[in-house]
Amino acid sequence: MEGNRQVLALHFFEATEIEVKVCDTAGSILCESCRDSDVPAGRAFYQALIQSFLAQQTDRALPLAYLIADSLFFSVYACRSDMFLIIGPAVPLRLDENHMTELAVRAGIRQNAFAAFCDNIRQIPQMSYRRFLSCTAVAIRLFTGKLADTEQAHLKHTQLQLQLQQERNLTNRLFDWKEEKAAPHTPYRYEQAVLQAVREGNTAKLKQRLRLPVSGSVGQMSSNVMQQEKYTFVVFTSLVTRASIQGGLPAETAFNLSDIFIQDMEKVQHLEEFSSLTYHMVLRFTQKVQEAKGLAQLSHTIRQCLEYIDEHLHQEIYIRELAKSVHLSPRVLSQKFQQEMHCSIPQYIHLEKVREAQTLLRFSNYTIAEISSYLQYNSQSYFTAIFKKCCGKTPQQYREEAEHYSAES
Repeated sequence: MEGNRQVLALHFFEATEIEVKVCDTAGSILCESCRDSDVPAGRAFYQALIQSFLAQQTDRALPLAYLIADSLFFSVYACRSDMFLIIGPAVPLRLDENHMTELAVRAGIRQNAFAAFCDNIRQIPQMSYRRFLSCTAVAIRLFTGKLADTEQAHLKHTQLQLQLQQERNLTNRLFDWKEEKAAPHTPYRYEQAVLQAVREGNTAKLKQRLRLPVSGSVGQMSSNVMQQEKYTFVVFTSLVTRASIQGGLPAETAFNLSDIFIQDMEKVQHLEEFSSLTYHMVLRFTQKVQEAKGLAQLSHTIRQCLEYIDEHLHQEIYIRELAKSVHLSPRVLSQKFQQEMHCSIPQYIHLEKVREAQTLLRFSNYTIAEISSYLQYNSQSYFTAIFKKCCGKTPQQYREEAEHYSAES
């Protein structure tokens, strides 16, 4: 049986690039996917994950997912009372060097081993939270033969230590890492002021912060100017994404929005476009946090509906399926939605799709027909009519005005 588990672990890793381990309650590894890895996790870490699972997961038929140190996805599932599956890690976003340094310090990695450590961290597969849950469901099916309802899984944010160590060792290593000769970087206080505006969902404060003069520069990550701008954008997007989650934006929404902007970045061909894209990225995240904070006053049922719509924006959304997800009849849900949101469900869905279309029109080269199809409209003419009703202009007019504004700025 143990040999079979080992084979399954290996096949799972080869198919998904995600590590999977079978552990006992004490965190001892009974079998694992074969991989030489310096990812900082050992018996104490696995035991801490399992103990956290036992303390927090009331329904043992469901897995429990973790986002550790805002960086690494893991999930835990109870095969039986004394045997657990641990799936992971995966990363929602590529980690910048500063974040990898933080992980290295936490893990007690020596400076002469830092390059090898970073190479191993870069091998961790990047994926959305939803895809990670799907991989978790596959692993559970492989190892137990059971179908786990990952839609009901919960994501726990935790700062579980990657290794147990003395505080003085952590301090000493952190001091060692900071001994480097470099040009002055962008002031930390300025960075934190911008991120605090994101956490608060305060667009006025954000615009005020962005207008302030700032000394210093971003550390050099590439000798290629275009590549340097891309690296800088990815790092800043990562920081803004985490700040938005801390501000109350659902993790999956934040990661999806980050994915969209990173994809938009890949289409940038001129250096001057990065400034506009960066501004719209941080402003959009701040607006989403602002919306999320406003949603806190809504009922739990309606918040669930809005999350469902956001996650299925690129699919056909049917009111009967939406109602089923919150265990209400379509009629009762429609009445409740109208009372709290002051608009109908179809009106809200159209509005959110138009907002998504605005981003794609500004920062992508997709045709209007492609955007219409992507957002699941039956025809381009219907999409154009909806867009004009919401914005007062056609998609083509909106794109031309955005391009004109970008060229002037």
